[in-house]
Amino acid sequence: MRAAIVQLSSSDDLARNLDQTRAGVVEAATAGAELVALPENFAFMRREGSPFPCAQGPGGELVVFLSDLAAEFGTPLYIYDEATIRANCRAYLQPLRDRYPN
Repeated sequence: MRAAIVQLSSSDDLARNLDQTRAGVVEAATAGAELVALPENFAFMRREGSPFPCAQGPGGELVVFLSDLAAEFGTPLYIYDEATIRANCRAYLQPLRDRYPN
């Protein structure tokens, strides 16, 4: 499996962030990535003192944006929080450590 990480410097400009995210996903998919990871704050990085963005439901702009990207490239969409990813990595690594202690 070929994986890619989209790195970007998010701001409080949602449209700009989504444009940059789309460009990164397109580049990764075009290069053959089957898994593309995005930073947790890819969509919005609030400036100090600015209001927090409103929570969005399943039909919200971010979910629709990500769903459309997944549909465009014929891939599934997985949304995980950091705690879940870390727990899955620990569960994967522990048997390896048990089997190969050095």
